[in-house]
Amino acid sequence: MIFILLIRPLSQILPEFKILRTITSARRELGILCASLILGHTVGYYVKTKQFPHDLIFSPDFWQLDNFLVWGVLGSILSILLLITSNNIAVKILKGYWKKIQLSAYLLLLLSAIHIFLQKRFSVENFFESFGFVLLIIIIWFMAKKKIKFHILKPFYKN
Repeated sequence: MIFILLIRPLSQILPEFKILRTITSARRELGILCASLILGHTVGYYVKTKQFPHDLIFSPDFWQLDNFLVWGVLGSILSILLLITSNNIAVKILKGYWKKIQLSAYLLLLLSAIHIFLQKRFSVENFFESFGFVLLIIIIWFMAKKKIKFHILKPFYKN
């Protein structure tokens, strides 16, 4: 998911790497794959633990903010929304709202980071492990918005 969210800004920051532009055109397909893996993870968890979402979700104890499953369920619901709207029919029907819905993938990244963080013991290392990628994406998006470019291969070009 992190890679999918970074493809476009990285292609702007690193214009010499043409492969990034090529991969940018496959973001929808990669997003569908990512959402499918998230849903597979969710179903696999419930099958493995023999718990069913409706048993958990309707329990008041479930909705405690320190419960990692809450964040996972919210992420799964958002993944379903993104998956359902990842097609040309949805683009035509939703028009301008389609892009706003697809931008919620960044919210999905945050939900995933919280989900992962709460599974582990609270520590500074776990915080940076979980939220470091969120910070990385923010920095790279900021650089892309400011049109900062790195010409890594430029020293190797002959004038």
